[in-house]
Amino acid sequence: MKTTMYELLIEFEDRLKQKGLATTTIYNKTRNLKAFLNHCNETALTTTGQEIEEYLRECFNEDHSTALYNHRIRDLKQFYGLLLDRELLLLNPLDGIERKETERPSRSVFTQEEVKRIIDAIPDTPRGRRDRAIIELVYSTGLRIGELMGLDLEDVDVGTREIIVRHGKGGRERIVPVGREALVVLECRASLKTGKK
Repeated sequence: MKTTMYELLIEFEDRLKQKGLATTTIYNKTRNLKAFLNHCNETALTTTGQEIEEYLRECFNEDHSTALYNHRIRDLKQFYGLLLDRELLLLNPLDGIERKETERPSRSVFTQEEVKRIIDAIPDTPRGRRDRAIIELVYSTGLRIGELMGLDLEDVDVGTREIIVRHGKGGRERIVPVGREALVVLECRASLKTGKK
């Protein structure tokens, strides 16, 4: 029985889930693949490397993003790897397609004085205290936004000055040390939340 592109897309997504990739990563990879399959109009099995390069060029001309260009190549190579595993193809048409070189921009970071000015400018209101807790915690630990959003007060151990990150990159759990200032603010937030004095 013939396998449809839709079924292969579902299988590709299942493979990504089995690897333990983050939900956002899986979403981005499948979105890239869906866009490609829509462009191919069910002819992905017979699409040549040259046609794929033309598709990638069209995408690049629209968004001018080297990072997205390289992500699309990587995701399509993985998908065609699935087709090879399923013996639906003999060769990966992306084998001759090269990634674009990217210039890594120098990252500017806040100085300690700049962070202090930001924190001092936060008003002493319920929302302001929440914002200060967020900034202190991110500054102290370097948490990613997704990790911060998945954090519960129960994950903070004041005694050991550590927090448990349960929803880290790739779904992995890790323990991160946290600074004293961030702990003080978090304890205040916890007290306000529970009504403790």
